[in-house]
Amino acid sequence: MSSEQPRPGPEPEAEPPAELDITADGAHVYAVTVGESGPGDGSARHYRVSVPDSLLDELNLEPPDEPALVRTGLELMLQRPEGPMPAEFSLDEAESRYPGLLDQLRTMSGR
Repeated sequence: MSSEQPRPGPEPEAEPPAELDITADGAHVYAVTVGESGPGDGSARHYRVSVPDSLLDELNLEPPDEPALVRTGLELMLQRPEGPMPAEFSLDEAESRYPGLLDQLRTMSGR
């Protein structure tokens, strides 16, 4: 019997982020498709995300920054185990379901 411990292999690579398609769908509102859309396996999920002025003010961001904020928020939420996201939500209200989300957005926006 050998007392030699198995050597750890290389770190597993992180799963690539899901494909996100973000399209303006009104003032401060975005239609988001996660995954492949179109003919195929039907695995795409669709969301409608709003970004309130109060969140932009809090993060010291301007409306042109909204799509990047939505993308970052969705990427963070998709990595979390809290379960499926509602089909329609406000990015600031997502904090109740995803505790710490706003703190992560503040950190990532440098605020």
